[in-house]
Amino acid sequence: MLTVLFGLTGAVVYGFADFLGGLASRRIRPVAVTAVAAAIGILPLLIGLAVLGGTPSWAGTLWGAVAGLSGAVGVLLL
Repeated sequence: MLTVLFGLTGAVVYGFADFLGGLASRRIRPVAVTAVAAAIGILPLLIGLAVLGGTPSWAGTLWGAVAGLSGAVGVLLL
């Protein structure tokens, strides 16, 4: 049940982000909208890092790079 709730919440968040991002890019340059969205999106990550802690590792960095590249390829294929 919790999985379904997380899935629906993620879908709503992405839907709002897509709609509001498109709406904002009508008034402001799309590059500026993307930069602001990235800056806002990194805040929860930094808070999570401060709360949960962690140590960097080469394996984690490699998996992060693979995830970033696969996400970029996914967007390009879209």
